[in-house]
Amino acid sequence: MRNRRVSFMVLAGLLAIGAGCTGVEAPYTIVASWRTASSPSDSLREPMGIAVGTDGFVYVADARSSRVVKYTVEGHYVGAWGGSGREPGALSRPVDVAVGDDGRVYVADFDLDRVVVFTADGEFVTAWGSPGDAPGQLSSPSGIATGPGGALYVSEFQNHRIQVFDKDGGMLRILGLEGHRDGQLHYPTDVAFDRSGYMYVADAYNYRVQKWSPDGHPLSVWGSQGSADDQFEVPSGIAVDDRGTVYIADSGNHRLVVRDKNGVVVTIWELPTGAHPEINSPTRVVVSKNRIYLADTANGRILVLSRS
Repeated sequence: MRNRRVSFMVLAGLLAIGAGCTGVEAPYTIVASWRTASSPSDSLREPMGIAVGTDGFVYVADARSSRVVKYTVEGHYVGAWGGSGREPGALSRPVDVAVGDDGRVYVADFDLDRVVVFTADGEFVTAWGSPGDAPGQLSSPSGIATGPGGALYVSEFQNHRIQVFDKDGGMLRILGLEGHRDGQLHYPTDVAFDRSGYMYVADAYNYRVQKWSPDGHPLSVWGSQGSADDQFEVPSGIAVDDRGTVYIADSGNHRLVVRDKNGVVVTIWELPTGAHPEINSPTRVVVSKNRIYLADTANGRILVLSRS
């Protein structure tokens, strides 16, 4: 088994290539770049997870700083919480965040093998999970998302599976097992859902995206390892908009890949070869209204893009 810190940080340690936009959609435009938190001297160190709540606020899991940072949609700092320590709400390496319909903020802590739950203002509510591979236990939870009915879907990096919990941490079911065939997973890092309940999985070290039916059966596989338009190099983050368009943070290729619901490439947004690095190992992407929030992890910032 790989060392958890080294293996997952491949996502944030690759060198950048260069950004242009190919495909039929108009190019995305960078409208903001968030680097700071509470003050100009307080920078994001390793932003990974992003979530936009129904309250309109944006929540960022700043992994290396062991905290969650809350912003307005304009990028103004609201507050932060977590921090290393022994208190119940302490965080070690928060790598993803989700907001439930109840407004609670759910944080996947990669190093502590647990999910930590807060109010929207950062007050500790509860935590669940313990190290292991038994049902209900966690090993390097790398992604968390709200799914149909408000269930929490947690992708486990080291256990090569997705566990489904209710909002109080009760384990509901397990999806996937280790392997390379359809429906099997190899270091998965993120999940997302469309409005019809179909699930999309960033199957990172199988270098592909998988689409599953609402009842948990694998339907299709997109991609293989490489840098061509139809390939991926460690796809680590995934999001689906209201139109069913799928956005993939292709970390190792330093680009954002956009596909339709059938997996056909619509747009690839990246830097041209030889250009000054603008995107370096993006790990998460979230779509809200006409904005795309991209965790430009190795550059220590959140890029906010507009779309047509």
